[in-house]
Amino acid sequence: MKNDNADIWEGTYGDFLFCNKIGIPFRPKSLTEKWKDFNGTIPKLKFIRFHDFRHTSVSILIGEGAHAKTISNRLGHSKIGTTMDVYGHIIESVDRKTASIFDDVLFSGDGD
Repeated sequence: MKNDNADIWEGTYGDFLFCNKIGIPFRPKSLTEKWKDFNGTIPKLKFIRFHDFRHTSVSILIGEGAHAKTISNRLGHSKIGTTMDVYGHIIESVDRKTASIFDDVLFSGDGD
């Protein structure tokens, strides 16, 4: 990705996920305010805290069948065990639902 502000950039490029146009990281309060403003632009979107959005996105990825290692990498966890410790209960819930679907397919016949 090209940095159009390279001549005025104060940060080290790529250090921060959320920073202003010259590379200075946002204060946490600023990010929260920006998130609230953005969230308010979508009329039917229920407000959730920014950090909760991280958990929501992981839950969606798990529910859609994304591999746990891929999710772990996206979260920046150095070990998949960290991801499993935090989100294992969701993975187990999806696994039970999947097993139930499989049971329904196997045993849905009329006995013939």
